[in-house]
Amino acid sequence: MKSKIQNLSPQEVLQLAISIERSNYLSLKTFSQFFEGQNELDIALRFTEMANEELEHEAILKRRYVEMFGEYQPEAVNVDLDGPERELMLNVFKGKDAAFFDRARKVYELALIGENRAREFYQEAATLAGQEPLKLLFNQLAVMEDNHGAWLEKKLSQNE
Repeated sequence: MKSKIQNLSPQEVLQLAISIERSNYLSLKTFSQFFEGQNELDIALRFTEMANEELEHEAILKRRYVEMFGEYQPEAVNVDLDGPERELMLNVFKGKDAAFFDRARKVYELALIGENRAREFYQEAATLAGQEPLKLLFNQLAVMEDNHGAWLEKKLSQNE
């Protein structure tokens, strides 16, 4: 049975966040490989760079998990992400063909949209959470996504 996100324990929230970071890593790595196969090496490199960043975020969350709950044991969190929550979690790259990425800069712009959506998701989840520890954890995750966004904004400003 699926749980509503506001009914998750802090441990389940962190497990969900870790799985989201892993999923994002795998998606970005797949896009990198796709563009490498299209001989779009600059775009592939940018996707690889972002994938590695997501991998680091996953490692940070796993360390936080160990600090809070002891040994990390991945468990699937069966959460109901219907409505606006589901929309916020959609992969913004899905279904785009190579022609969509007319400039390498577009990769960072799209990734920034994804990070902003993830931040909004966690902020909304914090407002729905009933338990104070859960609200705090959602807010911490929102700040982490905001930091991801700042990293991308810096990359965008360097490429102007």
